[in-house]
Amino acid sequence: MTRKVNSRWQAARMLRRRSFLLPLVAVAFLTLSASPSNAADLANLLTGYSLTSWGQKDGLPPSVIWTVARDVEGYLWLGTDAGPIRFDGVRFVPWRMRGSMPLPASPVRALWAAGDGSIWMGFGESGGVSRLLNGGVRNYGREDGLPEGAITLLMGEPDGSVWAGNRQGLYRLTGDRWEFSGHGLPQAIIYSMFVDHRGRRFVGTAEGLFRRDATQEKFERFDGSAGPIRGVVGDDHGQLWVTDPVRGFRQLSSTKEMPAERGNGLSLLHDSKGNLWVGTGGQGLWRVRLDAVWAFSGIERTMSLVGFSNDGVTSIVEDDDGSIWIATFDGLNRLVPHKMAPVTNLGVIGGIEATRDGSVWLGAVDELIQFGRTQVKPVRTPQAFHGTLPSAMHADRAGTLWVATNRELLRIVNGQSSILPLLKPPLPQISAITSDVQGGIWLADRERGLFRWSNGRLKAVAVPTALANVQVLYSRGVRSGDVWFSFADGSVGAANVNGDFGVRIDSNVSGGSVFRAIYEDAAGTIWLGGTNAIVSIANGRTTTLGRTNGFPAGSVISIVEDERAGLWLGLEGMGIVRIGADEFRKAQDSSSYQIRYRLYDKFDGFAGAPRWRGNSSSARSEDGRLWFVSARGVTIVEPHTLEHEQAVPMRINIEGAAVDGQKIQTVPSVRLPARTVGIEIDYTVPNLLSPLKTRFRYHLEGFDSDWIDAGTRRQAFYMNLPPRHYRFR
Repeated sequence: MTRKVNSRWQAARMLRRRSFLLPLVAVAFLTLSASPSNAADLANLLTGYSLTSWGQKDGLPPSVIWTVARDVEGYLWLGTDAGPIRFDGVRFVPWRMRGSMPLPASPVRALWAAGDGSIWMGFGESGGVSRLLNGGVRNYGREDGLPEGAITLLMGEPDGSVWAGNRQGLYRLTGDRWEFSGHGLPQAIIYSMFVDHRGRRFVGTAEGLFRRDATQEKFERFDGSAGPIRGVVGDDHGQLWVTDPVRGFRQLSSTKEMPAERGNGLSLLHDSKGNLWVGTGGQGLWRVRLDAVWAFSGIERTMSLVGFSNDGVTSIVEDDDGSIWIATFDGLNRLVPHKMAPVTNLGVIGGIEATRDGSVWLGAVDELIQFGRTQVKPVRTPQAFHGTLPSAMHADRAGTLWVATNRELLRIVNGQSSILPLLKPPLPQISAITSDVQGGIWLADRERGLFRWSNGRLKAVAVPTALANVQVLYSRGVRSGDVWFSFADGSVGAANVNGDFGVRIDSNVSGGSVFRAIYEDAAGTIWLGGTNAIVSIANGRTTTLGRTNGFPAGSVISIVEDERAGLWLGLEGMGIVRIGADEFRKAQDSSSYQIRYRLYDKFDGFAGAPRWRGNSSSARSEDGRLWFVSARGVTIVEPHTLEHEQAVPMRINIEGAAVDGQKIQTVPSVRLPARTVGIEIDYTVPNLLSPLKTRFRYHLEGFDSDWIDAGTRRQAFYMNLPPRHYRFR
């Protein structure tokens, strides 16, 4: 067997042939209900991030995680009392010796992932440092100039130099030997080191903070500091921040008065967004908010009370995508910044519409909630109405909002509402409202059928006999003048302003799909969102895109187009996906084309899964923002903020193989013994952000007639292969 994944380009090329969910973000939301006894503990909870925690139940060995680092291949490395552990986003795998040189059997207390792909490990107990590269190990100890003692600091720099610290002092690797570089430092535990833009080196020790300028040979005590300094970082304004066992954090080299926040500080991170993160030994994780002049403006916390693995934080690192990884005494945690704005204090939302004045209207249980341009809060007192959750809502081309309840039909113009008397008694069960290009309003009533209202008159519209008693689920008027309707039996029809009605998709050929979304894009294509697929109708051509095209599972309940002609689809119970217009064109030209798309869900900040309650579930406001009805309110997406996200080239790794239960080396070419019965191949793509959104297909050339869809499974199995040459892809 051979594997052709020797470069990121090759890996990306192979991935383009797969049905594959492009990676985005993942995590769990928590609903909190505080009792009086713990209400104070829930003050100032961390916002704007989604939390995921892993522990022993997820395959993580029961051990303290002392340190975390991410390598150039995308794996996360954990330094634990049980040794080094590698994490690909799904599996925690203890590192196994591949060559003749073993790693020391000691806890890993420090890690550094270098740009050349090597992993540096510092060990506890008797100490020592090891370099792991391409499966080979180089161990350093006393004979290499590194004295015994637990390694408490390991840090590399862009020039390739590596520094190590222990109770004996600070050492730098020069060539193949460690040299003492801690002149002026006390003989005390070294916790941390930071180098600022001027080349000044700051070292936090058990006896204070010390500094050495680029031109100096000796360290000097900084700012008269005394006592343990466990973490030291600098911000973009040249200010120093430290953490210690008494005050969780404080700012040095500043005349500004800082509030005292007591806490047993253990670790510190200044992230790319300007946040200061403080890991404490019992008070959880803090995010210190800094204002425009980098002064303290508040603290938010996360702790075991809300799902954090443990309140003792040992290490904090930031990933390239802005995710924050946190190691604790009892597990691993990840915080993912929200990519969108959830609004969750509105109650149950039944529908959403955008009007020409820039407003967005939400239909709640007994009121209409209005949002203004660029706003994420209601702009005025909600508009009350009689009845229950709106059964239908529609904003017409003139800017009028129409709202139907079980008791009345409202017409809202410039924020002022009036009840529209249609019939006496009025239509009691309006399930859909839309308008046509001539200003006519179309009303579908569950009991009395289809009507068009124009110039103060209500006229019944005849539909085919087979649809006379079938509920209209959704309706939309399009620019051609036609009005489209989807029915509960899977049929789709269209009528013109004269009332002439034609069936466009018959229930017998809809494949069991029911369409709950109809949308016309800027190019005039009609899109139908169904329970099993999405259908496009353009220039007399109907194209269905479903599972065979790699279309995601989930019923399409909303469709909206962004300003770059990308379609955003709400998938009930899942999330929203964005698919570029060029992807649809490729799928229309080739029935076997696998669509590429991005999936966003609650882990990206979505307010629960998308929901459909009989109305439009999405809208685009005049300012370009996209709004989606979701399980816990609404979610606002600003597409331009996500434009920088590109498909990340992913490296496919063959992690291991076994023949008849015995592990074998995964070298490019392997000759298997005669009478081999079973072969197992383990593979993965390191994807720490959204591993369960990555799908795999594999192919054993010489045996498989086509690609095997493995879903999210990361193993391939073969039995009783006949003797010949094979190539696993």
